[in-house]
Amino acid sequence: YDCFELTNNYDLSKIKINGGGGTDFCPAFDYIKSSLRNISLIIYLTDGLGTYPSSSNIKTIWAIDNPSLNYLKPPFGMTIEIK
Repeated sequence: YDCFELTNNYDLSKIKINGGGGTDFCPAFDYIKSSLRNISLIIYLTDGLGTYPSSSNIKTIWAIDNPSLNYLKPPFGMTIEIK
């Protein structure tokens, strides 16, 4: 999985963002639920195209970088547009 815990010393410039749609978001949420029990917020950077879990009890922000997908509404959480 491409999940990681951010710490105060994590260098965000090391993150490489790429993609093209079709992401299955479910494994990341499964991993967080089973292995990272102290997580209180998920911020998911995405183009918005993919398979979503039906729900999550963890606060979630979907940061979507595809302005043509204004119609896209994930099934839970808050959605913001990255410009």
